[in-house]
Amino acid sequence: MRNKRVLLLWLLSFLFIFVCTLKVEGIASIDHEERWKQLNAQVVNAYRQGKYQQGIALAEEAYHYALEHLGTEHPDTLTSMNNLAALYQSQGRYSEAELLYKQALQLREKVLGKEHPNTLGSMNNLAALYRSQGRYSEAEPLYKQVLQLREKVPGREHPDTLTSMNNLAAVYESQGRYSEAEPLYKQALQLCEKVLGKEHPNTLITQLSYVYLLVNEQRIQPAFRLMKQMENRLLSRSFQELYGTYTERVRRLYLTTISNFQDVVFTLAEKYPTGEHIRFAANVVLRWKQVYADETAFQHRFLCVSHDPDVERLRDTIKSLRAEVSWLVYHPADRDIQPIRNKLRSAEAELREKVKVYRSGLLVTSAGIDQILGRMPDNSGLIEFRMYRPVNFKTGEFGNIHWAAYLLLSDIEAKQQIFFADLGKVEGTLSGAKADHLYQRLLGSFDAQINGLKRLYIAPDGSLNLVSFSSLLLPDGRYLVQRQEVDRLQTGRDFLRPAPVKSSNILVAVGGVNYDRPMADKVAVENGKAGDSIRTAAAYPNQRAGGELGRPNYLEYSRKEVARIDLLYKYNCKGGKALIYQGDDATEDRLKTMKHAPRILHLSTHGFYLSSEKMDEWAGEEPLALSGLALAGANQGLSGLVDRDTGDDGLLYGLEILSLDLQGTELVSLSACDTGKGVVDYSEGVYGLVRAFRTAGARSVLMTLRSVDDQEARDFMIKFYEIWLSSKDNPSPAQALHRTRPHFINQTLKPEYRDPEMWSPYVMVGG
Repeated sequence: MRNKRVLLLWLLSFLFIFVCTLKVEGIASIDHEERWKQLNAQVVNAYRQGKYQQGIALAEEAYHYALEHLGTEHPDTLTSMNNLAALYQSQGRYSEAELLYKQALQLREKVLGKEHPNTLGSMNNLAALYRSQGRYSEAEPLYKQVLQLREKVPGREHPDTLTSMNNLAAVYESQGRYSEAEPLYKQALQLCEKVLGKEHPNTLITQLSYVYLLVNEQRIQPAFRLMKQMENRLLSRSFQELYGTYTERVRRLYLTTISNFQDVVFTLAEKYPTGEHIRFAANVVLRWKQVYADETAFQHRFLCVSHDPDVERLRDTIKSLRAEVSWLVYHPADRDIQPIRNKLRSAEAELREKVKVYRSGLLVTSAGIDQILGRMPDNSGLIEFRMYRPVNFKTGEFGNIHWAAYLLLSDIEAKQQIFFADLGKVEGTLSGAKADHLYQRLLGSFDAQINGLKRLYIAPDGSLNLVSFSSLLLPDGRYLVQRQEVDRLQTGRDFLRPAPVKSSNILVAVGGVNYDRPMADKVAVENGKAGDSIRTAAAYPNQRAGGELGRPNYLEYSRKEVARIDLLYKYNCKGGKALIYQGDDATEDRLKTMKHAPRILHLSTHGFYLSSEKMDEWAGEEPLALSGLALAGANQGLSGLVDRDTGDDGLLYGLEILSLDLQGTELVSLSACDTGKGVVDYSEGVYGLVRAFRTAGARSVLMTLRSVDDQEARDFMIKFYEIWLSSKDNPSPAQALHRTRPHFINQTLKPEYRDPEMWSPYVMVGG
């Protein structure tokens, strides 16, 4: 196996071995085999979560258990031996891995025979270990032997045989023996296309391997043509994968895995920066960043607008199950969450099947740089960031994660409209970085192109979602926002979002929340209207959210904030209707049962995001359940109580927000702490409140990057609404935010408000 280049094939075979074990009747009791399978399931789970040390400990336990209870030569014991070796190899413990691989190979030859598929798998694994260490003279004969035997036993066109062909070609390539490698790659690719299909993962991996060879031979244009062809195939394949995959975790794993393709594209653009390569790299960022976010938003719109009785039933079912899953994530002692999650997965799968009837491919398929340039305002620019791993085409190794970014200029007369740059390693970007250094690090490469623009759009990625770009210091000492308007996007595709549904004239504002609102009858009721079980209050305290929120305290200025916004809205928006929920009335149920999507949804309360290691499992399975907002009765909910009538616990989780109908909502403003945080995913960005509200339909979300003071939040929000609602030129929310910042930067009555700590946490996404 090329060091990390064909990691997907190795990982798939590794996980396959876990679940596809042989059973031999009469060797051991079924109880021991079942216990062994349970241990291996835990290993798989740990590996998928990236907990490699925990996975090794569990794999060692499974191996020793099999040795003791199943015997040295039992197929499950040999599988455990192989799996443990694979984990050792993944962590660079090569000598330990080699010992186990050799032992497994010898025993499998003895027990199963030299031509058995599992024996050949062990031989292949040992060869891959040698190759990963550059021991090509030891790897080559093993790969040749595996290929010869596989051609004989399963046959020349079997997928395993094609993998062996690819592996042997890679060994030749690693040694610079390109003339021997190329015919094998071509042969493997032709057979993969014939047997597996052009869009099969193994075909795409073989195609990527061939690209490496072409680059190493300096045949850049043929390599580039193959990459463009590969993207078209990936787009087609990904539609089937994303709509056919059952769980969120597996969808994200798939997207992370195929990011190898993006890494190669960006590396080519950085090393060979022709106009054609740069344009393609920008298009790849545009199309693939947060690709599934658009799909979930489309699915939600379908749920909201359809009048099909089956879809309406499905909408109610999904809404109820999301609330129940959210409750159980935080109250694991209540009952087993898995059956409920399975029901939710089934309902969501049914929704995807209904949506597929109206779709022939991913929404991003038709997205392109030219469309974005056609939508950008005059004298503006777009910078979009993306994480990637630079590729060493000689060794096949992927480097440390870097930032890449492209810049688009709206000026059609500019000598160059599209730029691309590698901005260095991700690690350490934000550690102690000052605002002036951060500007040079993130935007300095484009300074000459952007310093004269009127408006700059920025679409961050990963941890950059927590950067206040407006407060970055320019070389002349000014803040970036003092030079030009700075607007935040989730992706460049925000320019291509469908035309907004006509907004209502309704403002819904929540503030002055009574977090101590009593729950009915002082009992905890099973979440969901169908539940009749009554449990004692002390049985299921929400220790997980309580550890982050503590005991939410009453926000006095929050009450004054929404009262003032109420007056501003009624005065400036003739015919507008304001629904203000305060105190005991600021409940989850008020939001969940809104009959019409409001024009504005303003939420002034406490926010939370759980980032502890204890929640790692849910970061993979239900990332949106880890963010939320505290509403009336939250302190009772944290104690384990819920409302008898609604089943609510006073905490509105991100997963529940997905079920709100905000189609046509112009702005959701989150006057709360840390509402920009969430689970950071390599392929899909941040899973948090912003994603949840935008998926639910909100055009723009005003969020906070860090903790904000109650009184300062009131003053900032009131000034923002004054400017937005009273301006004669009808500015967008993003333009109103841009006009609000100078009021604080140039503040004279309260000089402390000039500090960017006061005004920079507020960021508008979209709009």
